[in-house]
Amino acid sequence: MNTLAWVALLATPAAMAAGTHIGSEQRPLAIYDGARVLARIAAPPHPSPLERLAIERINRTARDVFGFELPVETAGAAAPGMATIAVGTPAGNPLLAGIDPPETEDGFLIRSIAPDTLAVTARSGRGVFNAAVYLAGFAMQASGAGVALQTATVRRQSPIRNRGTYNLVCWGLAPRYTRQDWEKVIDAMADDGMNLIYFWLSGIFRSKLFPESFIYPETPLTTDDVRRLVKYAHSRGVQFYLGTGVFAWFGIDDIAKYRADLRDPGIPYMSRTLPAARLAMKQYLLELYDAFPEADGMWLEIGDEGDYACKDPACQKPVDEFGSKVSGQASPAFLKEFSAELWAKHPQAKLVWGIGYPEAHKWDVKYYDELRRNFTDPRYYFLEVRQNWVMQDSEGVLKPLREISPNTMHWDQYYGLALRDIGERARRIQQDRLAGYVVAFEPGFNSHSVFGRSIPFPVDVIPYRLTRFAYREFTFDPELSWDAFRQRLLTHFFGEGANPEWIDLTLTLFEFMRTGPISGSFRELTHPVDGREYGTRLKPRLAAIEARMAKLEPELGQRGRAVGVPLLRRAIQDLRQGYSIQ
Repeated sequence: MNTLAWVALLATPAAMAAGTHIGSEQRPLAIYDGARVLARIAAPPHPSPLERLAIERINRTARDVFGFELPVETAGAAAPGMATIAVGTPAGNPLLAGIDPPETEDGFLIRSIAPDTLAVTARSGRGVFNAAVYLAGFAMQASGAGVALQTATVRRQSPIRNRGTYNLVCWGLAPRYTRQDWEKVIDAMADDGMNLIYFWLSGIFRSKLFPESFIYPETPLTTDDVRRLVKYAHSRGVQFYLGTGVFAWFGIDDIAKYRADLRDPGIPYMSRTLPAARLAMKQYLLELYDAFPEADGMWLEIGDEGDYACKDPACQKPVDEFGSKVSGQASPAFLKEFSAELWAKHPQAKLVWGIGYPEAHKWDVKYYDELRRNFTDPRYYFLEVRQNWVMQDSEGVLKPLREISPNTMHWDQYYGLALRDIGERARRIQQDRLAGYVVAFEPGFNSHSVFGRSIPFPVDVIPYRLTRFAYREFTFDPELSWDAFRQRLLTHFFGEGANPEWIDLTLTLFEFMRTGPISGSFRELTHPVDGREYGTRLKPRLAAIEARMAKLEPELGQRGRAVGVPLLRRAIQDLRQGYSIQ
C-alpha cells in the first residue's frame, strides 16, 4: 500500500468514528527521498522545554527508524525548496498564528496550512508534545525509497481528564530503583499521554519526626532525588502526587509498632479514633508535604483494605439501622481536619482519597453520604479501587459513581488486563462521565510478566509496551473499535501496508506473557514458580511464530524492521529465558 492509500484509509468513516477526527484526503508531505532531506522543523523563537522535547521526539523517530534527521530552524527564516513542519503553539510560533487547536491542555491539532507546510500545534507545551508523539508514531511512514508525512487533519483530545499511574515504589525489588530508573518510567508515562503520577513514598520517605517509618534502607532514593523527580515530572507535563498510607501500610505500621499510645488494645495497627494517633498521622503527612512543597497533591491510601479495616470497638459501633459504623465517620473527619491544616500552608494541594473497599464500608451509607455532601471542594478527588461503578445513597439506593463527586475516578491493575478490556474500561469511564482513569504500575508487587527480578522493570518490551499503547489509544479515543485499534497497532509498530498477520503474532506473544504461570509477583522472589510445563507448551508455538516471521519479514518496510520485529524477537527471547526453554 502506498502513502496515498494509507492516508485514504485513515480518512474512512470507521477511522473517524474511533474518535480521532481526521479530515479529507490530502497529498502526503515528502520529507526524505532516501538520499536528501526535503523538509525542516520550524521551531518557536523561544521554545518551551516541552516544545524542545516534541522536536526531539519527531527527530528521534526520523533518526532511529528511518536513518535521517530533520534540520531545526527558527520559524520565520526562509527555507527555499524545503517543506516545513511548524511546531509549537499559536502564541509562540508565528507560522501558527490564527490556528485554533483544541481548548484542553492535552489536545492537539495536526493539519496542512499551505501546500508545503504542516502545522503540529496545541495550546500548551504538553499538547505540542502529544502531537509530536502522534506524528512520529503514526504519520511518519515510508514512501517508496523515502519518507513522507500524512497530512490529513488530526484533531485529538482526551475526554478523560485525569490519566496516570498509582505508582508503587515499595514491594519486592522496586525500592532498589534509582532516580534515573524512575525518570525512564515518567518518560514512558509522558509518551502514553498520562498527566499525573501517584508516587508512593511512605516507607521510602526519610522522616525526621518518625525515623522508624523509613523501612527500606536498600533504597538509593534520597529526599533530594524525590525533589528532582518532582521537577522531572513537571518538565514532562506530568503532575506529581505524594503517595502515602493513612493509618496503615508501609512505614505507618512501624510508627504504631513502637508507640502503644497509637494503638487500641489487641489491634496491631494504628488507631484512627485515638487522639494521639490522629495527631501523629497528621504530623507525618504535613512533614511529608513540607519536604516536597512543589508537589501537586497527595494520594492518601486510607487503611480500609483487608485487615486494616478499622476493627477497634469504637470503630465498630453502629450509628444507624442500615449498617453504618463510627469508622465511616472517623475517616472523613480526619480527612477534613488534615486538609484544613494542609491548605493553610499549601492551598494548591489536591487530595486523592481511595474508596470502594467492601470490607470497610459495604453497608455504610453514612460514609458515602458524608463524602457526597461535605467534600465538594474541587481539590478533593476520589479514586474507586474495587470495580464499583455505583455507590449507595443515604438510604442504600445504588447511584452512579460520579454522584459521589465530579472528581471521582476509576482504578485498575491494567497490566493484568487484555488489551481489549482496557478499551472497554476506558469506554465505560467516558460513558459514566468519570473524572479519570488511574492505573497501577507496581512492578515490585506484580506485573503479569517474567520480569519480577528485573531492576528496573522494562517498560519498552512486551507485555508492558503494548499495555501502554492500548491505554493511550483508548483513553484518547474511548469509542475506538477493536478493529480500528488493531489497525493502529499494525501501523504504529509495523508500518503502512504491513501484513495483518503481524497483529495476531504480536497479540499472541502478549497473551503468552500476560497469562503465564510466572506473574512477576513479589512472592516469586522467595517461592519461584515451576514453569517447565508451560515452557514445554510454548516451545513449538514460539518456533512456529519465528517461522511465520521469517516468511513475512522480507515484505516489511523500515518501521516494521526497526520497531515491530525487534519487539517480537525480544518477547520470544524473554519467554524462552523466563521459562527455561532450550
